[in-house]
Amino acid sequence: MSLSADIINPGNMKNNLEIFEIAPHPSEFTLDLLKKIYSQNGPVDRVYQKYRVKYKVKDFFVYKDGNLWIDKDVEKQSIPLSLGNIFMLSSIHLNNYQNLYDSLKTKLNSSEIINQVNWEAIFLKNYELVFEIDLLFSKAIKKLEVSLGKNVNKIGDLLSYGKIFIDDFPNLSISTDTSEYLGNSIEVQDRGKFTAIKTGKKDNPELIKWWHNLSEYQQVIYQKSLITALIYSELREFGRWLVVKNISQIRPYLNTSQLISNKVTDILPNNLPLKVIGVSGGIAMGILADKSTLSQNKDQKLILFTPFLSPELTDLLDKVEGIVSTGGGMMSHLAIVSREMSKPVVVGVSLSHNLKIGDMVKIDGSNSTIEVIK
Repeated sequence: MSLSADIINPGNMKNNLEIFEIAPHPSEFTLDLLKKIYSQNGPVDRVYQKYRVKYKVKDFFVYKDGNLWIDKDVEKQSIPLSLGNIFMLSSIHLNNYQNLYDSLKTKLNSSEIINQVNWEAIFLKNYELVFEIDLLFSKAIKKLEVSLGKNVNKIGDLLSYGKIFIDDFPNLSISTDTSEYLGNSIEVQDRGKFTAIKTGKKDNPELIKWWHNLSEYQQVIYQKSLITALIYSELREFGRWLVVKNISQIRPYLNTSQLISNKVTDILPNNLPLKVIGVSGGIAMGILADKSTLSQNKDQKLILFTPFLSPELTDLLDKVEGIVSTGGGMMSHLAIVSREMSKPVVVGVSLSHNLKIGDMVKIDGSNSTIEVIK
């Protein structure tokens, strides 16, 4: 599979495009690595083979001006909508988490040395485990969404604070040395401080009040799907640790050209469909600033505006009260870290004459709103 490098006018980009949040501004190395991950008999293909799902290699990436997009229409074609695939996907069970957890624990604590010769084989084998967890996590999230029904807007808060409603949550902690880890994603250019997300039982008074107002039947139904989603959410985080561990070990063997991406332009399609959604709850107020203006207002409370929820922005969370973004999803790394740090995040917002850098804004991630304070 080759990544599309077609010359595309950003203003005419199709609205089925979605930014690749794991590596929105990829280096040459990351682009090449993605080809291998999604290639025939690569990690993704092998996982689908394991679950007897027919997978077709499709070129669904669109690379333009340093930004990497996913063409969702083409991506869907990689899993043909056949009766066989529908049956096999619906037959995937979510009760095998212990084996996946044990494998992650072994790999994260392994003393196996990655070198210039074996790094590719080791990384792709490990990524097979990471993708399998991602696949099962997606299935667990879908089940939770169906279970919640009209209360699906609570999913973000439940993934952050839901452990308080689970009496016997399994111990999935992994103790490993992360001091040599650099970055927070698959991108080798990301050399920021590694941030490990370790969830615990945290209070959220509003969520607790909402939960207690549910019927006993609703609580039981929600708990069944919630515990599975929380388990795979934790495994997914440990999978990210494994990716960062491997990338940190590989980075020293790369040459300078592999570590550089093309000039990035933060241009979004004019017709990108926007829907304002809170992906991290809470309320915050501050001056709207982007990366270039954060330092100019460092003595004031700030709300970061960013086109995408990129993992490399994790280092900036300590400097802001919350985040406003045009693109981003509930399961992006930055949204997850923000929820753990109780920083509200609202996505689906673009700059305009009604909303500018320098405005005083109030954002409410729980109710998916942003307000300019005059």
